[in-house]
Amino acid sequence: MFTGRYAMVGFMNNGVNYHYNQMPYAVYFCDGGLHVYEDNSDRGQVGTFVDSQWYRIRIELKPAQGARYLIKADGDTDWTLLYDSNYGSASDFRRGVDVCYGTITLDDLREITTGATPTYRLYTDRVGTSTIG
Repeated sequence: MFTGRYAMVGFMNNGVNYHYNQMPYAVYFCDGGLHVYEDNSDRGQVGTFVDSQWYRIRIELKPAQGARYLIKADGDTDWTLLYDSNYGSASDFRRGVDVCYGTITLDDLREITTGATPTYRLYTDRVGTSTIG
């Protein structure tokens, strides 16, 4: 759920830099617009979102390279494809979240497809409260 305007959710490189530009595959919640970012490249606005609405984000890593980005508002029955990419071939990731402004609440980080398996770790250089449950 978002009660702010600027946050990125996706997969991060398996390094020691936790900046958003280290996210090969990410969905960026930006002032009501949804963007796809791949290795710090904005693929453009691919949808919209409403503050204080719960969303499910799904990034399916393809077997050889690329990813499919999907979203579903809480209560919806169908997933909406935001973007289908053939970019990138890395396979070692961590899950990543970067909040620039506002508040994000995360729930149920989990594996739902086969393929590359990112480790569960959360890192931040910001001071604040994080709720994961």
